[in-house]
Amino acid sequence: LINVFSKIHIRFECNKKLLDFFKKSKRSTSYEKIVRVNNRSFDEFKLSKLDISDDYIVLLDLNLNHKEDVILREKINQSLELEHYENLNKLLENLRSLYNKEVVVCIHPQYNLEKTKNYFPNYKVLKFKTREMIYKAHLALFFDTTAIMDAYFLNKKILSLKTRIPIITDSTRYNKEFGTPIIDIYKKYDFTKHELDLNFSSANHTQQKFLETYIQVDGQNVGIDKILTECQELLK
Repeated sequence: LINVFSKIHIRFECNKKLLDFFKKSKRSTSYEKIVRVNNRSFDEFKLSKLDISDDYIVLLDLNLNHKEDVILREKINQSLELEHYENLNKLLENLRSLYNKEVVVCIHPQYNLEKTKNYFPNYKVLKFKTREMIYKAHLALFFDTTAIMDAYFLNKKILSLKTRIPIITDSTRYNKEFGTPIIDIYKKYDFTKHELDLNFSSANHTQQKFLETYIQVDGQNVGIDKILTECQELLK
């Protein structure tokens, strides 16, 4: 900003809020050019051959002892961890009974697969299959992960989860900003399938807002194509 370092040639951005901020800002930025591109969820949908179905209840599990969280509040002790997963398993069983769908747990590639399997003895736990399983989800559950963008893009039924264990990000923001139904895993599960489906139905129009804010900000253009074109022009 004070011209000590050279500016970055191009910033590719798929967040409409940031694009609007840069456009309205009167301050100089550290980028010579800001280019809007669609999110990778859009690109994957356009370029991949993944099948879309509604066969599963898919949980995108949270690493309670993620390194960034541990830095701020130390490691969660085992008793709290066990309590968290006990409640989470009860919720999954409740939803499995309501929707008569198989439950699958997906985890980040860096998570410990064997440890996570111990926490979910009754369900499949998968690595490297998150996008594929979201495409096959009837219902997607999450605490906070960018992987959920695929579920928003495909207009899946999405359930935001809240835990008592402190995590860096605010897992309630999807409910506050986009009306995504939210469940506290520590509270009694007295909802019915009809009540849940009504909440999912009312969230449909706000999920479109999520799509327009974070995923599809550049029409029908494939993001990777635009990035390659811009880089080729830069080289010229």
